[in-house]
Amino acid sequence: MSMLHMRYLNYMEDKSPNTFNPHYSTQKIKAKHTGHFGDTLQFWLPRALCKSELVYSSAFDIGDVIMGAIKKMETERLVGSLVKVGATVHNIILTMIL
Repeated sequence: MSMLHMRYLNYMEDKSPNTFNPHYSTQKIKAKHTGHFGDTLQFWLPRALCKSELVYSSAFDIGDVIMGAIKKMETERLVGSLVKVGATVHNIILTMIL
């Protein structure tokens, strides 16, 4: 939900800067999207209260959605690690050359 909130705010800032409200609440965005999409949009709140709600299409099973989110996080973590390793190797090579 936090990503949806951020994207909505960015969209409104770009498309309607005169009416843009940076303090527009997550609950208002949720209500707006629920009103527009109805039952085709689902929300799932993890047990840990510090987590954001997961927003997904009702065409998907919640188990598949959660597994997809976990795989995406693992991929992002792996890519981030590879970028850090690549930067470290780059710095070592530069140090050896200079």
